[in-house]
Amino acid sequence: MQQEILYYTNKFRASQGKPPLLLDATCSGQAYKHSKAMATGATAFGHDGFEQRVDNLTTVFGRIPGAAENVAYGNLDAQQVVDGWIKSPGHRKNMLGDFDRIGIGSAHSSRDPRIIFFTQVFIVHKEAPAPKK
Repeated sequence: MQQEILYYTNKFRASQGKPPLLLDATCSGQAYKHSKAMATGATAFGHDGFEQRVDNLTTVFGRIPGAAENVAYGNLDAQQVVDGWIKSPGHRKNMLGDFDRIGIGSAHSSRDPRIIFFTQVFIVHKEAPAPKK
């Protein structure tokens, strides 16, 4: 499902003249941990702990000048969850932000396996240009 969400997210970005996002394993790990925590009830649905997730990414990437997060849940497939985010102004803004990397994680609810919790983590981590000689 991760690759499908990436596909639909980048397809939407392309339709709006935005470059594709690079799927990042470290960001996806943070997204999955958050989805799993929501799916098991360890944390409430929402963005609790977002600052900590960004701090965790900072230890890997160094300074991160921008980050955002989308969450959703339901009996949804990849296209449905991305379409839902597109229809929501705040989520849409995140999807069209000037980010270059994305992490995507999903986890099935421990109470109802038909329900899936989804997280997208967006960051800016463009490689610095080479110094001019």
